[in-house]
Amino acid sequence: MVALVSTTLLGHALAAGQALGIAVVACGLAGLALALGIPGRTQLPAPAAALGTGVMTASYTLVEGTGVRVSGSVFGCIAWLFLCEGLVLPIVARARRGPALLTVLRPLWGRGLAGGLLSLLAYGLVVWAQSRGDLSTIAALRETSIVFGALIGAVVFRERLGHRRITASITVLRASRCSGSRAAPEDGAGAGAGGQCRPACRTARETRSRRRGRACLSHRRVKQRSGVRNR
Repeated sequence: MVALVSTTLLGHALAAGQALGIAVVACGLAGLALALGIPGRTQLPAPAAALGTGVMTASYTLVEGTGVRVSGSVFGCIAWLFLCEGLVLPIVARARRGPALLTVLRPLWGRGLAGGLLSLLAYGLVVWAQSRGDLSTIAALRETSIVFGALIGAVVFRERLGHRRITASITVLRASRCSGSRAAPEDGAGAGAGGQCRPACRTARETRSRRRGRACLSHRRVKQRSGVRNR
């Protein structure tokens, strides 16, 4: 979904190797999800909930990826995102738990603080990566965390991996290398869809142009001052 929207509506270029890697990663993740077989009729609510979660994840990936590029400040965007979320979540928790909220949180504040810091670090890294690379590739690479979840389940909770999950995990990891590769620049290096330069490229060129303009202006001022002194 992220690849489709980012290439068709946002005009982001996607190389053939990257598209192939993203497709293989998606197939590998589907293999992990369906390692125990196709869900029966009584289990359909679970896949439906997972599909809805995937749609929401893709939606906020597109929103935050576009927002961080438009904002021009990665850390500012991250700070505003966490500030807005941090104001809403305590209000919702207080409304649901009532006065008992503090009693429940008191013995868990250490774990909650550690979890919040790890969440800030992980989410900040994702937003920073979205300001640097293709949204579809980063979204595909981020979802490879399900492989680490499967490994944690096998090591910590003694869950059985099985040959299907192992094969799907290897497929995801191998395909992630393909999706992370970049194609060689074609005519007009750095150009994206429609021959236009990507936003990051345009920003870099504009920055260099501004720096050269400031350097020229400073040089002219120095020459003018030296001419006045000589007179």
